[in-house]
Amino acid sequence: MSLSPQNNPYADPTLNLSSARRSLPGWVVGWALALIVTGIILRTALATRDAASEAETASIEKTFAAVHLTKSAYAMSRTPFIAQSTAMPGQRSSTTRLADNAIDSWRKLAASPYARASDWRRLALTLSLFGRPGVTDALSHITAARAADDARRAKVKNRSARRRREEAAEITVREEVALWGALYGTAPIMPGRVPLLRTEIFRLNLGWFEHAALAQLYTRSGRGPEAQSELDEASASATLMLGYSSLEFVVLMIGTICVLIFGLFAVLSWVSRRATPASQPAPVVGAYPAGYSSSYAALPS
Repeated sequence: MSLSPQNNPYADPTLNLSSARRSLPGWVVGWALALIVTGIILRTALATRDAASEAETASIEKTFAAVHLTKSAYAMSRTPFIAQSTAMPGQRSSTTRLADNAIDSWRKLAASPYARASDWRRLALTLSLFGRPGVTDALSHITAARAADDARRAKVKNRSARRRREEAAEITVREEVALWGALYGTAPIMPGRVPLLRTEIFRLNLGWFEHAALAQLYTRSGRGPEAQSELDEASASATLMLGYSSLEFVVLMIGTICVLIFGLFAVLSWVSRRATPASQPAPVVGAYPAGYSSSYAALPS
């Protein structure tokens, strides 16, 4: 009867320890980091998986990027250290360049064949936030853009009622035109009109840009502290988004570096095992005769 290495009392018990030490923990961590990195990269793609077409998907992605640019530019413009930093002579500051990029992004979206009324609203409010001209010109396209939105939604049958409701303004075209005329016109806004105009702003579903519209309403109606409060809330929200994006980028970079390190370690370990000759297996010792004693096995004959 032969003894296996596991049952052989004369086999070296340390032969299999090296393979046990090279077990799963390193690979588990590597795979976990790889999954985290993949999840961050695919987050935007998964969020837009229900888009009706490739063109609309591209428009949604560009809208997301434009919102991110606008918030980042506004957060930086409201940060004293960054806002007061000066550029080289003849060059624009970083905050000015970022604001210009945000405005250009909205202009391109508004000029595309798939432009929506929300693109023109966001362009106008972005111009207003950064004190740039062209607000009333952007708002003059609202009527035509809303007609195009209605025609486009009538052709799409596979969207949920919730998504259609989120995209559509809950006030009529005439009410919206009158609202923008009041906010950016020359006539002062009487205090009695503020509640109605504020409700109409809420019904436009402006998201983060609602702060800019409300700040304009309060400024035009002589409510300076309330206008400043809306701008502060916009700044706080934009700063939080900027911090989250920075943290996400740091996690992505750390995860990528760790995955590369673990991958390099795995390759080096594999090369090392291939270059090192395999150790000879322990000799298989047969069963000893009954009554055999190792005490006499070493004695000379």
